[in-house]
Amino acid sequence: NLAQMSLVEQSPAGGSDFKVTSTTSLVPTEYGTRVFHKLRYDFLSDLTLTDPKHQLRLLTLNNDVTASSKLNKVSYLNAAGQQVDMDLPHNGNYDLDAVPLSASHPWVATYGGVATANVGYIVQSVDGSLNGEAIGMNNLAVSLKSTNVKNPTYLVPNLDSASIKAGDHIDLVVEVYSYKGEDGAAPVA
Repeated sequence: NLAQMSLVEQSPAGGSDFKVTSTTSLVPTEYGTRVFHKLRYDFLSDLTLTDPKHQLRLLTLNNDVTASSKLNKVSYLNAAGQQVDMDLPHNGNYDLDAVPLSASHPWVATYGGVATANVGYIVQSVDGSLNGEAIGMNNLAVSLKSTNVKNPTYLVPNLDSASIKAGDHIDLVVEVYSYKGEDGAAPVA
């Protein structure tokens, strides 16, 4: 069985800054849930961001207060293609602050602690342009800000420019998964 939903959202209050088109497909499996998000971000007017790595979030995961507070570790595939594992101190700081991800199927997962779960995402593809320049898999980064109640994980563009031009866009396909394991073990790269 495949469940699929599409949604189009434009800037609040009828603004003309951006439009997001999302198609979500849910694929049931024996071992957990796999959800594919096909996202398109269209920028309809010129924008200047004061802090682009924190203001332009392409995907947010683990912003649920009840479930994510029990996960105390994070793993990701860094720009060198190495798996990095770290404990989350839950101190309210950015534990990962726009850390570049691998250009080959970047992924991020949170796991461990009281919950025997593994929640994460794998980027299947990204392309488009920001500030008139091409964006691809090598332009993605992860930010994570853990607190004692949640661990929001953000997929962000790894760009320093604060300018976005009208006509810029990002096409992103991400597989988000949730797996309840026996031991909350780290994902295998």
